Amino acid sequence: MSQLNGRIKKFLQSSFPPERMLRNYVKLSQTTCSNSRNDGIKAAVCEELGKPLKIKTLPRPSMEEHEVRIGVHYAAVNFGDVLQIQGKYQEKPRLPFVPGAEFSGKITQVSKGEEDFEVGDHVAAISLKPCALAEEACVPKGTIFKIPKSVPLQYGAASLTSYGTAWLALKRTANIQEGQTVFVSAAAGAVGLALVDLAANIFGCNVIGAVGSDAKAKIVLEKGAKHVVNYTNENIRFVKEKRERLI
Repeated sequence: MSQLNGRIKKFLQSSFPPERMLRNYVKLSQTTCSNSRNDGIKAAVCEELGKPLKIKTLPRPSMEEHEVRIGVHYAAVNFGDVLQIQGKYQEKPRLPFVPGAEFSGKITQVSKGEEDFEVGDHVAAISLKPCALAEEACVPKGTIFKIPKSVPLQYGAASLTSYGTAWLALKRTANIQEGQTVFVSAAAGAVGLALVDLAANIFGCNVIGAVGSDAKAKIVLEKGAKHVVNYTNENIRFVKEKRERLI
């Protein structure tokens, strides 16, 4: 356990994943929203399922107890967001709504008595309700995470879902142990790269990744995979043979 904690500490102290690991994100603002903004906020609004979003001016969101107000700088675009806009997601917000659940920015207002966060903090957030594609969002403090100011905000906007999903898959579902072999399909995607990164560099596993091109294979190897299968010109059944070489 002490070795694992040491690797986690080293990982967190290192730089965040490079740009190529990030999913699509939307750059919303480079300026911190002011508490005195009373003329409303700009937001991308879904008014009709399956149709393009419209940029609208909306009233500022109200801030409830135990929430913080965040001036949104970047918002991630996840597959679930696309499905929700198309009306194909399991959760269907009432129209019209502002899509997006994952974003980053700077805190502009905190609730009375708040001690964990303060105005000016750089944070990333995953909202329980869609709201990210707007200049401001108010979310419960339990859904936000501080980002070191040395880390670009766009990295925070596009890391929580991929790395959170990867962590849950590896530890809560698979309960992987150091030295085991982990096979990652679609290893060059956002979650795939997060799986490779955590499995190889945090949990000390031997990672085999499956990809669809030589360029993607290079990226996956750089992230820590021991072997890569390019399924466009290599039979994926050879994964077993590669695993035996690692044992």
